[in-house]
Amino acid sequence: MTRPPHTDTSEQTSAASEEIAASSVELVRLGMHLHGLVSAFKV
Repeated sequence: MTRPPHTDTSEQTSAASEEIAASSVELVRLGMHLHGLVSAFKV
């Protein structure tokens, strides 16, 4: 498992960006869910 350092860093960066994208999607879903709950309680 010997690789050049630049390959590892690029893979780590892409993995980190994927995690950030996934977490942001979860935050959007959570925000929409909370907004729906607030709207339901207001009505």
